[in-house]
Amino acid sequence: MRYALTGGSGFIGRRLVAQLRAEGHEVVCVARNPDRAGDVVALGAKAVKGDILDRASLEAAFRGADGVFHLAASYVMGVTGKGAEEALKANLDGTRIALEAARDVGVPRIVYTSSTVIYGDTRGKTMVEGERMPDPYFPTHYAMSKARAHYEVAVPLQQEGAPIIIVQPGAVIGPRDHSAMRTIFSYLARGRRVPVGSSTFAIIDVDECARGHRLATERGKIGESYHLVSEVLSLEALVERVGRVTGRPARALRLPTWLMRANAAVISLVEPFLSLPEAFTADGIRVSAGVDMLIDNTKAKRELGFDPRPLDASILEIMRAEDEELAAA
Repeated sequence: MRYALTGGSGFIGRRLVAQLRAEGHEVVCVARNPDRAGDVVALGAKAVKGDILDRASLEAAFRGADGVFHLAASYVMGVTGKGAEEALKANLDGTRIALEAARDVGVPRIVYTSSTVIYGDTRGKTMVEGERMPDPYFPTHYAMSKARAHYEVAVPLQQEGAPIIIVQPGAVIGPRDHSAMRTIFSYLARGRRVPVGSSTFAIIDVDECARGHRLATERGKIGESYHLVSEVLSLEALVERVGRVTGRPARALRLPTWLMRANAAVISLVEPFLSLPEAFTADGIRVSAGVDMLIDNTKAKRELGFDPRPLDASILEIMRAEDEELAAA
């Protein structure tokens, strides 16, 4: 089989490329600069020049593919002004161009990587695929842009008959991740207390997330969406889980939601002039302050055979990688 990907060099994309190549599939990755796509080339994929905002380049890359995975997205915390406009353009227009390009050249199965953040704060409600929160609260610009791409682009194209299968990963964790979730593991590896609010997340291991993408193209039903989630945990429970799994001290510093949100409001005024770690941007603080992301994964288990491994194995791998980086520093 021949598969084409956008976002092949990303955190999930690299794992997906590796899994597809291990199964003997031909893989083509769209890259703005193929000379900088050595990571996927080393895995045996072919890198071709293209951009998610350039329809002609995508059509050339997708033509003749048995399946397309559109993973590319702008994932940036604390983005404002022009940066926010560019991120929205990538996530909204880029999704439309990529999905339409794959449809127009006759790709029979298209997997689009949406997210569970499209629901915003679920406010104690456990979401199933196809639902939508009324008057949603989005703590980040990223969540808002992914929601618009999901509801304004991907779902309408499905309804028009495009052969699209949507997957919605939760918060993806794994060794050497660059998202705000890594802050928890980085702090614990250094013996520090982790400041947390009352937020609850749907979480998935990166390798299991990639496997869920493969299952979607193999077994998913065109026109359907699937939650790729392993477990739902509060941030405080995740910290406790790390301690239990690794046998090392793991302490959370629980902060009041009102205090964290007030802090986020102050930071939002100054962050356009600063370069802050993702977890300490206004977006990052709002996410951890007190947001529910309660997600049901029954449909993916039933229809895809998606049975992700427990998070314990992922936690051990992450902490081992953190220890290695500390030792090498």
